Amino acid sequence: MIRSMTGYGSAEGQSGPWHVSVECRSVNHKNFDLRTSFPRTMGWLESLTQDLSKRSIKRGRLEVRVDLELVSTKEPSLVDEERFACVADQLRGLALAHGLASPTIADVLGFRETLGDTKVDVPDAEAMTPLLEQALDLLFESRSEEGKKLSLTLIRLIEEIEADFAYIDSMRDEILAEYREKLHARVGEAAAAAGVELEESRIAQELVIFADRSDIAEEVQRALSHCSKLRDLIEESDDTPVGKRLDFYLQELIREANTTGSKSSAVRITDAVVRIKTAIEQLREQASNVE
Repeated sequence: MIRSMTGYGSAEGQSGPWHVSVECRSVNHKNFDLRTSFPRTMGWLESLTQDLSKRSIKRGRLEVRVDLELVSTKEPSLVDEERFACVADQLRGLALAHGLASPTIADVLGFRETLGDTKVDVPDAEAMTPLLEQALDLLFESRSEEGKKLSLTLIRLIEEIEADFAYIDSMRDEILAEYREKLHARVGEAAAAAGVELEESRIAQELVIFADRSDIAEEVQRALSHCSKLRDLIEESDDTPVGKRLDFYLQELIREANTTGSKSSAVRITDAVVRIKTAIEQLREQASNVE
């Protein structure tokens, strides 16, 4: 079954002191195009996201956003008290031994060793992988659900096109008979006015020329074959993207419709061709969102 290129998925979780949110959105695009928005310290997520997303997404513009919020109530220690006491004791001993003034807090804090580690590590790949997978799975599901709706619309339009081409095919003999009657009447009137005998052989010859010039049997046959191919692509059960192949057959279908219209001047055929071309344009618009 076909999939849409439009979808959405999200996931949230806790990793240490961080609340992590992941959002995945996709829209139609002729190829796979990944756009990301990550915290500055998590640039390594790019390759991980590429690897995970390409497992299920072959076409479409994918936007992945990761946000972090520090939610831990525990404040990091700015000063390592144990190190501070050690440095202070050494400075006091040195000051006493050399007759110097007792050290101040500023003197002690001048040593890097007294400062605590205020850095809070961001989530690693082990923490991020499940969240990315969850968001991408939900995105895939939404694309599949949208694809089901798309397939119903596409099949309905194909059925309309098939019905109009079948109608055109059924009108061929009737249109030829109408043309013969009109031709016979015109030639008969002209022959009577000129006082000559009506030549049936000449009428037959003109009918053969008209029938050959307006023969649309091949166009109808090819068009119905294209419709069958389109239907097969839409109903395929594997996960192979079909959007580009759909577009190819739709181009072929519009070519057959144009040729059919140019070969016949009958109003009923022209009206049917207009309906067919309208349905094909609707098909192309819908198919542009198929992966």
